[in-house]
Amino acid sequence: MSRLTDPEILARYKQELAEWSVEGAVELIGRAHDGLRTTLEGVTVGGFKKALLRFVCEEDGEIDQVKEEREPWRNRWE
Repeated sequence: MSRLTDPEILARYKQELAEWSVEGAVELIGRAHDGLRTTLEGVTVGGFKKALLRFVCEEDGEIDQVKEEREPWRNRWE
């Protein structure tokens, strides 16, 4: 994986993360929600979103940019 370095894309990620409490801005569905429940037992979705915001926006945490390969999203995010 490569570190996300494009300033425009990084700014969009940070904007979305800053809106963690806005319904629909950052969603964990399907396997992501199941993974949170089993991997980080006791952590709420809201708590995870806040921690992600803190990690990326306040602590300059690294975001790895991975090409979307899942259907039906792969053609949507190119």
